[in-house]
Amino acid sequence: MTHAAAAHSAHDDTHGHPPTSTGLDNKKIAVWAFIGSECMLFASLISTYLIYKGRSVVGPYPHETCLPPSCSTPLKAILNIPVTSASTFVLLMSSLAMVLALAAVENKGKPGYEGVLGSSKLWLLVTAILGTTFLGFQLTL
Repeated sequence: MTHAAAAHSAHDDTHGHPPTSTGLDNKKIAVWAFIGSECMLFASLISTYLIYKGRSVVGPYPHETCLPPSCSTPLKAILNIPVTSASTFVLLMSSLAMVLALAAVENKGKPGYEGVLGSSKLWLLVTAILGTTFLGFQLTL
């Protein structure tokens, strides 16, 4: 095998992109960098919340209503924890249904993916219903 053919065959699995020094695909590294940056962002937001939680001595707090004479204008509660929790659960289940739809498409015809579990149309319908339910929660908040 010539040197040029050996060099060409070494790059066949990278789809035209040179390999990185880690041996991983550039796209995979980019996704992991994005996930890491999101973790750091939310860690900073949560830690800031925990540091300042309970430091306001005058209120009103986000989960409380404020009516005159305490406030000059009536304010309704901003946070509704039970509805927000239900909305979050529906969003996570929608994500799960989408993953199951993708698995049904990728494993179509394989053993164990017959019937309901292998029905990508059903899982996509469940995803759409749960997504619509999540949007309905957003209208009520």
